[in-house]
Amino acid sequence: MPEKIEWESLPARNKKRLVIAIIAVFFTTLFLYLFAGTYWAIFGFLLLLFVLFPFYTVTRYSLDNEKIVIKKPFYTVSKELRYFRRVEKDRNGVFLSPFKKPSRLDNFRGIYLIMQDDKLKNRVFEFLKKNIEENEHQRTS
Repeated sequence: MPEKIEWESLPARNKKRLVIAIIAVFFTTLFLYLFAGTYWAIFGFLLLLFVLFPFYTVTRYSLDNEKIVIKKPFYTVSKELRYFRRVEKDRNGVFLSPFKKPSRLDNFRGIYLIMQDDKLKNRVFEFLKKNIEENEHQRTS
């Protein structure tokens, strides 16, 4: 039976993280203004906003038996689930890797699914673990 799981993530919803990000941007801009001038402060502020853009915008995830789709404000990433061979769970989400064992390339080839809800995290982890095991069994058959 086809199952579909959808959720969205906005790291700025966490008030503690939001306050820390705002303070860091403010003090960095102030430091640049005091020691480098107005133009460097404006440049630094804009650069920080650009770098932290994923922190302030919603990312939508859609997961079914065939693929995972990640929709960000300016682009969409879609990957087949058969591409992945390992799933790991940590406190901030679930990590998918195309390698059976940890590799230096995990950061470049893997996908990190961010979620704050523990029930959702466990549901997604179990779904992916089952799906990856089934795909591994099909590869060896």
